[in-house]
Amino acid sequence: MYRNVKVIRWLVYLLLLLVPTVPFANGQDGYAAQKQVLFLTRLNQPLDQEWEHKKFVNETQYTLVRDEGKPAIRAVGQESSSGLYKKINYSVKEYPWLQWEWKLEKAHKTAVLTIKAREDMALGVFVIFPHSWLRPWKTKSIAYVWTGANHRPGQIVMNPHHPYFILEAGEEKKGRWITEKRNLLEDYKRVYGEYPEKNPKALGLFTDNDQTKEPVVGFYGPIKAIKD
Repeated sequence: MYRNVKVIRWLVYLLLLLVPTVPFANGQDGYAAQKQVLFLTRLNQPLDQEWEHKKFVNETQYTLVRDEGKPAIRAVGQESSSGLYKKINYSVKEYPWLQWEWKLEKAHKTAVLTIKAREDMALGVFVIFPHSWLRPWKTKSIAYVWTGANHRPGQIVMNPHHPYFILEAGEEKKGRWITEKRNLLEDYKRVYGEYPEKNPKALGLFTDNDQTKEPVVGFYGPIKAIKD
């Protein structure tokens, strides 16, 4: 199976920088907790106060904007490979559902996630789980992706470290905010054969076009964890 070195390096970087944290309570660290919902991102403060930007090949332009009245992060590929990440810590067993909105403006025409020379994604939401500090390459993660039309929605592209769940593909739904809701526990079990032993520790956003060099533009809305 194709080993995506670019994203593996990014995931390892994220977890090597994480320090132990305790589950957050209502209002801690900018999170807002309600009975049914935990806001993992709210997009109500400057990006550099909530996220860290990691570059591999040039920098994707990430900008905090409002689009159709919604707070959002606008991502513009610049023949680049870079992502945003932030630390999180919550009970995934108590809040198994992940929900967010995203919007595509422009997707790659020739992107293919299984071919190194074409491996680009328009929008990617990564959830990263703890790894062994002695074996950082054993990081496990789930990646929810909007990519080009060479894939189909519902497809899972497997590799050892970051299975891609293709939720959207191509430009058929471009220009509209699309809501996604996934059971993170069940998706994890589906690809790894068991439920996660620990809670997720990092959340990442990844838009790139360093391989295809084709224009890509999209938006990420707030992300929240939900009980049911």
